[in-house]
Amino acid sequence: MNTTKDIAATGISEGTLGYWRSMGVGPKFVKVGRTVLYPKETILDYFRTHVYQCAGDVVDE
Repeated sequence: MNTTKDIAATGISEGTLGYWRSMGVGPKFVKVGRTVLYPKETILDYFRTHVYQCAGDVVDE
């Protein structure tokens, strides 16, 4: 599992991840106490399913 700081290393800020969690979008996560963790496979799946050729390909979630 990865923390939000580990995921932020991909270019997604911790603030964006927090916003996505509050909106119910983005990669699924696990919360243990106050710590947010992202299972590695969940992150990989999220990136695999959000690959686009152009902006017109993006579908609003």
